[in-house]
Amino acid sequence: MTAHGLLTDIRHVIRRLVASPSFSLVAVLSLGLGIGANTAVVSVARAALFDTLPIERPEELSFVFWGPRVEGLGGMYSDGRLDPATGKQLSSNISFPAYQQLKQLERSGVSLGAFTFMPRTNVVIAGRAAEGATAILADGTFFNVVRPPMAIGRGLTSSDDRPDAPLAAVISYAFWQRVFAGTVPPLDQPVTINGVPARIVGVTARGFQGMSPGGFRPVTDITVPLALQPLIVPGWTPRQGSLFTDPHTLWVRAIVRLPEGGAATFEQMASASLRAQLVAAGITDAEDAAPTYARLQAAGRGVNLDTAGMRTSIIILATVSATMLVVACLNLAGLLLARGLARQRELSVRAALGASRGQLMQLALVESSLLAGAGGALGIGLTFLTRDLLGRMLSDGIGPVVGEVAIDRRILTVTVGFSVVAALAAGLVPALRLSSRRMHSSLSARPGGTTAPRHRLGRALLAVQIAISLPLLTGAGLLLRTLHNLTHVELGFRPESLVTFRVEVPIQPDGTVAIPVYDRILAAVRDVPGVRAASMIENPLISGVQSSRTVVAGGVKQAISTNASGPGVFEALGARLVEGRDLETRDATGPESVVLNETAARRLFQGPALGRELTIAAIGDRPQRVVRVVGIVADMHYTSVRSTPPPTLFDHYARHARESLTGLTFVVRSDQPAPLLERPLRAAVARASPATGITAFRSQAAQIAQTLGRERVFARLLTLVGAFGLLLAAIGLQGITAYSVAQRTSEIGVRLALGATPGRVLWMVLRQVAGIALAGLAVGVPAALAAGPLLRALLFGLAPIDTPTLAIAAVTLLIAVSALACVVPARRAVRADPIAALRRD
Repeated sequence: MTAHGLLTDIRHVIRRLVASPSFSLVAVLSLGLGIGANTAVVSVARAALFDTLPIERPEELSFVFWGPRVEGLGGMYSDGRLDPATGKQLSSNISFPAYQQLKQLERSGVSLGAFTFMPRTNVVIAGRAAEGATAILADGTFFNVVRPPMAIGRGLTSSDDRPDAPLAAVISYAFWQRVFAGTVPPLDQPVTINGVPARIVGVTARGFQGMSPGGFRPVTDITVPLALQPLIVPGWTPRQGSLFTDPHTLWVRAIVRLPEGGAATFEQMASASLRAQLVAAGITDAEDAAPTYARLQAAGRGVNLDTAGMRTSIIILATVSATMLVVACLNLAGLLLARGLARQRELSVRAALGASRGQLMQLALVESSLLAGAGGALGIGLTFLTRDLLGRMLSDGIGPVVGEVAIDRRILTVTVGFSVVAALAAGLVPALRLSSRRMHSSLSARPGGTTAPRHRLGRALLAVQIAISLPLLTGAGLLLRTLHNLTHVELGFRPESLVTFRVEVPIQPDGTVAIPVYDRILAAVRDVPGVRAASMIENPLISGVQSSRTVVAGGVKQAISTNASGPGVFEALGARLVEGRDLETRDATGPESVVLNETAARRLFQGPALGRELTIAAIGDRPQRVVRVVGIVADMHYTSVRSTPPPTLFDHYARHARESLTGLTFVVRSDQPAPLLERPLRAAVARASPATGITAFRSQAAQIAQTLGRERVFARLLTLVGAFGLLLAAIGLQGITAYSVAQRTSEIGVRLALGATPGRVLWMVLRQVAGIALAGLAVGVPAALAAGPLLRALLFGLAPIDTPTLAIAAVTLLIAVSALACVVPARRAVRADPIAALRRD
């Protein structure tokens, strides 16, 4: 092998590839798309399951969960988890006195901190319009325990975490960029948080957005001292006493940094500490406290990660992406094999003229290497060009991920390497098959004669491609039908022309909700040109969030969903009143009135519900209330499109003045598009309450679409990959049919000369394609039936094994595409001139 010979082969191969643009384009594109998609999906999977927070030694960090639940304890912003070892439900939150007891366990290498999520805050910077922001309360040791990197300034310290200290705040890098555009030094700006003057003391580094990656527990914009809770969130303060001395309210999360191997010992000591605190506070006696125990949960990846749900989604994504890469490699292998067999005579001539097997293998390697290199380069380029788009799309399918999705170069290298090896192996097969006997056979074979080489391996590869495409197309059909079912559910209200946004007015110093401020905002919103109706609700519909209370009707206690609402709420939502009336302004005072949905009316009262009374049971500081039913509204989906409407009670939001509403969602019906309505609505809210900002501005249709993100992502992905595999299979079928027709030209001429009808010749050609398609279906149908249950959690309104989807959307489509793929070669065979065909002999 010489450099000159290698360069000659490279030039020769490049000329041949340029002369066959269709072959070259299909080979490079299929490999590039397979590499790009596989790398992106695996990179997102790695970020979702394995990436940690960008903090110092995240493996040392743990949350302190405890359980089982003890009667008589309440709390806020708490999360539960099932202990896999015991099967018992554990809680993320503890009382502040219990946290103080745990702090006694600190020693060398062991440090504890506390934090809690809180309602959205209103931040006014340098006299500008208020900004809505997410926030947490953290004690003075939180930053020392978590150790996030800082871009500017410092974290909170013990000197900041005092009731008499001036309000200090740490903001995230993302908040700095959003509000200050990353240019104005934030440490010098005058700021008020929920109306309290504050100073920004630090900015966390880019990539760290608190202890939650997003989702139900949002990322953190602002961190403020825990000790200033009475000032920042006065509504949390009990009517008597303080959260800092109340052992019955579970409101803080303990987080601990431990050296390696210290978890078991700490769990034992923490369990004893929690049991002792329960007894000392008089919550329970020693016997009842005995089952209480603490369990550490790794905190290096933050909170709010549905790992089990993610794992199922990632398995589906990884399977689909790997399948796409396999289909691309199979297609390239089939193309190279077909090309190699078509060149078998050329290779035989080269060998007869003195070319060694090594030189023939070199020629094959050069062609395979050039194609693999071009496909790999395209795959790398596509990966980096589309990583943000694919990252967002795939994250919608699996949920929030820690940090930013970055392309893993190791994964990219392995993927490209696998593809290159597959291409090289396929390219070498024709050269390796060239024995002296085959060389003689190829030289003696007449072009277009019956002794031309058959393409058995290529046919097998095509059958495998069809078998792989069938489960993908079936899955796509199932998910597309699921999306259709979900988007055609009767919701009970009209989401079209409906806009929603969140307003959170700071709790007043006396701990009550600022009802007059909400009233002013509602009046200002109704005056905006183009607004036909407006009201507010405590929890937005189809958002996954709901409230509940215990009610008593006819002497029977029942749990029921609730949603504090404003006057005219059902007119704004477009819901149908079955009986009675809507909530009105007069319901804010006087006799208490409520509206029930149809399910609640049936469940609470065996007969007519209108005009009946029921009791809302007391809970915590909330007293018992006797209310009268003034209206029945049609059932509306509350938390999600998938769930059935729960029994729901709607009452006037002003009745919750002492119950610390964390905010209200305004619902606005207008003929104007949401983007055109945003600016005037923001201006209206600013005029009514300059210290109040709005967040989560979106159309109701966008809110619903957001909840269907996973189904939409998987439907698109399976459709694209299935169509990609089917297209490649069609191209392969067309190529192999054309090759077969070209090799059997003389045979076709003889048949036609002897009186064969065009129909018989057509069937001779189609029979080969039918055999490949049927072989693929024989394997693909069982595979599709087996793969269907993997999508069970995503489906709605149909079973995983759905015969119409399999028969119509998949099998029919495959047969149609297979038939279309061979139409051109088959027609060429039928129209062949027998005399011209025979002359080739």
